[in-house]
Amino acid sequence: MAMDPPSMQKLSPSKEDPWPLDRSLGAVVLL
Repeated sequence: MAMDPPSMQKLSPSKEDPWPLDRSLGAVVLL
């Protein structure tokens, strides 16, 4: 899991990111 990028980790835990917009942005950046 540590190998995974911080973006993916942030997307995984919705508790840390209560904002749905942030999640969408992260997915776009990953894509």
